[in-house]
Amino acid sequence: MIMEEVNSVKELEKMVRDRLTWDERIDESQIDVSIHNDIAILKGCVSTYPEKILAEIETQMVPEIQPVANDIEVQFPGSYELPSAQDVKDPMSCLLDANSEIDSNDVQVSINNGNVILEGNVNSYWKSEKIRKTTSQISGVISVKNNISVILEVRISE
Repeated sequence: MIMEEVNSVKELEKMVRDRLTWDERIDESQIDVSIHNDIAILKGCVSTYPEKILAEIETQMVPEIQPVANDIEVQFPGSYELPSAQDVKDPMSCLLDANSEIDSNDVQVSINNGNVILEGNVNSYWKSEKIRKTTSQISGVISVKNNISVILEVRISE
């Protein structure tokens, strides 16, 4: 039985590695995969935040995997100059302003060396996720901490 578990773990690790290799947007050569109690643990480094998120998404596509612990670090190439906080904030504001269903005034953004913290209140979960996903696609972002609160509006019918 222990041998079956070992084989199963090795098979799951191979399935995850195959998914990472399959997606050409991911450089899987710098990502280590381990499985513990059906939880995939990703470690290593990639060159962009979207690549880190893609690695997690591809790993979640393996049906036997439950949660994913994404411990991948974003390390920009040595020649890459980290954009200023304003260089990250400006495109984010433009993208959020282009979405008529999201009021960018509801969101406060702080940025420190590519690490973004989102705060504020929105009235639905999808808006919070949309803001997080939009932010994660901006060049120079290393991590996004989403502290946006979802406060549902209660409508009382007469």
